[in-house]
Amino acid sequence: MQQENLFLFHALQMGVYISFLYDILRIYRRLFPHGIFWVSVEDLLFWAYCAVEVFLLMHREGNGNLRWFAILGAMLGMGAYLKLISPWLIKFSLKILEPIVRAVRKLFSALRRLLHKILGSLRNLIRGFLRKGKLFLKNKLTALFGKIRMKLRRHRNRKRGAGDDREEKKQKKTRVGGRRRKIPKEGENLP
Repeated sequence: MQQENLFLFHALQMGVYISFLYDILRIYRRLFPHGIFWVSVEDLLFWAYCAVEVFLLMHREGNGNLRWFAILGAMLGMGAYLKLISPWLIKFSLKILEPIVRAVRKLFSALRRLLHKILGSLRNLIRGFLRKGKLFLKNKLTALFGKIRMKLRRHRNRKRGAGDDREEKKQKKTRVGGRRRKIPKEGENLP
């Protein structure tokens, strides 16, 4: 009989413990509201943990046998805790924790705004340097490609044997009456 009374007492303690844990979860949800999906996930994990704890209690105390008076004891412990202690615990915990959480949120909000300003300024500074660097690089590359193109043309013209092609073009064009006029080649008629 003494062992069963001890088992009932441990079941009452388990009921109070489960209710206390759920109160902590309720306080957390009031301080940090979140969507139904995360509330469901929290509940699922909470009740899975409670099931494991109850199973371990039954295994230790009742040698794995299901004792209905233990389940009744756990329910009585939960009910007594929820009626007598839970309302006061939640009320006073929220009175103490809400101002602290509000102050910490304001502090983090101010830090976030300050960090956003600093990072924004740094981003704009880097963008300015990149634009100037991009323009500088574009000008240098354009000049370099122009030089390479000129050298390739000269090289190509030398290979063809028309190295003085430019000179010939200059000689063919002369100024007549303020306009450039092409001198016809032999056997070519002017329009």
